[in-house]
Amino acid sequence: MLIATAVASLIGYHLTIISGRYASRLISRIDQRKMNLTVIVFLIVMVPISTGFWGVVILMISLIVGFIPVTNDMGKTVLCGCLILPSLM
Repeated sequence: MLIATAVASLIGYHLTIISGRYASRLISRIDQRKMNLTVIVFLIVMVPISTGFWGVVILMISLIVGFIPVTNDMGKTVLCGCLILPSLM
């Protein structure tokens, strides 16, 4: 059983390296603006469908809070700490 685990880990390691190289080449060809726009449109469409009115309210509040670091020339790490700590509690 230990040998099978070692062999599977070795094969998995090599497959991870190979697929990582392939994925990095593929991702570098994707237009980031189009991808970001697609994700934003997808979220705006899915939030009302899956969560209703209160989901849209939370989405709007999240967007406003997300713009705080950008408009005040702050690091986004501070915002992550302010959002993660209450979520963990």
